[in-house]
Amino acid sequence: MLVRLIYVSTAHEKIEKDEFRKILDAANRLNSQKGLTGMLAFNGNYFLQALEGDREEVNRLYNKLNLDERHHNLAVLKFEEIQHRQWSSWSMGFAAAKTENKLLFLKYSAGNIFNPYTMSGDGAEKLLLELTDNMIALTQPTPISQPIISESQIITQPVVQLPTTEQMIASATLDNKPSSNIFSRLFKG
Repeated sequence: MLVRLIYVSTAHEKIEKDEFRKILDAANRLNSQKGLTGMLAFNGNYFLQALEGDREEVNRLYNKLNLDERHHNLAVLKFEEIQHRQWSSWSMGFAAAKTENKLLFLKYSAGNIFNPYTMSGDGAEKLLLELTDNMIALTQPTPISQPIISESQIITQPVVQLPTTEQMIASATLDNKPSSNIFSRLFKG
């Protein structure tokens, strides 16, 4: 059974650039192994994450996340059975929730600042979809093997092969400025 879970949580303390890279790298690696896909938005304070995949795997990961001491106040905004994935190419996509997107935040929540606790489940999902389309994503789709079923056998074929998260962060630019200060600019607001 394919499901999608969207939840919000609050960081216990400021998460530094290196720690955040570790989180993204681990999510990309582990989610790919488990057949999970999704999207993460983070502004230095709040995490908004969508997870898609097998019901058991999504529940197992959410229970593990619930024990992670780097964040607290986990709240499920939406949980549903789905026919297809919204983020099928992303083991874990990431887009920074920046103050430049105040109108987008206002569109889906009670105010113009990024606070997923004020969003409905549908609003949070739509915001993540728009962030996927409109914001600079620091991670690229991780190769996920998907079975192609023929009459006589199942062939596993990689979907994409793209740079690692570290390579994408190193080469990312924001507002035509060098990437050396990208995290300090991304997490403001």
